Amino acid sequence: MNSEEQKLITDYFSGDTKSLDLLIAKYLDVVYRLVFCYVKNAADADDLTQEVFVKVWQHLKSFDQAKSFKNWVLAIAKNTALDFLRKKKDLPLATFNDEYVDNLLNTLISAEIAPGDLLDFNAQVDTVKQILEAKSSDYWKIFSLHNFGGFNFRQIALKTGKPLNTIKSQYRRALLLIKNQTR
Repeated sequence: MNSEEQKLITDYFSGDTKSLDLLIAKYLDVVYRLVFCYVKNAADADDLTQEVFVKVWQHLKSFDQAKSFKNWVLAIAKNTALDFLRKKKDLPLATFNDEYVDNLLNTLISAEIAPGDLLDFNAQVDTVKQILEAKSSDYWKIFSLHNFGGFNFRQIALKTGKPLNTIKSQYRRALLLIKNQTR
C-alpha cells in the first residue's frame, strides 16, 4: 500500500472523517467502471458503487495494511457485482472464465475509459465477438486472450494446447475477418 493511502487510513482512525472521503474519491471512478463492466447498467452501477464503499467503510478495520488497498477495494467491487448478478440471475455466471473477465476488467481499468465510453466499447466488443464466433469460437478465444487477457501467442498456444503457428495464423485470420466485416 502506498504511504498516501496508509496516512489517509491512519488519519481516518484518528478521527479525521475527511480522510475517508479522500480515499473514496481516489477510487470512485475505477470502482464504478469495474462494476459497470459487470452489470452494464448505469443505475445499478451507481447503486453497487455506493454499496462497495459502504462495505469498504464497514471492513476498513480488518484491512491488512501490508497489502494493496486498490486490490482490496477492487476485489470488494468485483464480488459485490457478482453477488448482484447471481441474485438477478439474468446472466449464467458459470459460463464466464473468471481469469478472462479479470484480465478484461484490468485492461479497461488501466485504459482509464470514461463511464460513457464503456457503452461504445462494449458494443464494439460484442460486434467483434459476433463476427469471430460466427466463423469459429477459436478465433474469438484467441483474439480475446491476446487483446484483453494480455497473453502472448506462446502463452495462448500452451493454454489451448494448439501449435504456436496455428495460433498465429488463426489470429491473423481473425484480424482479416474483423477488417473485412467492419468496412
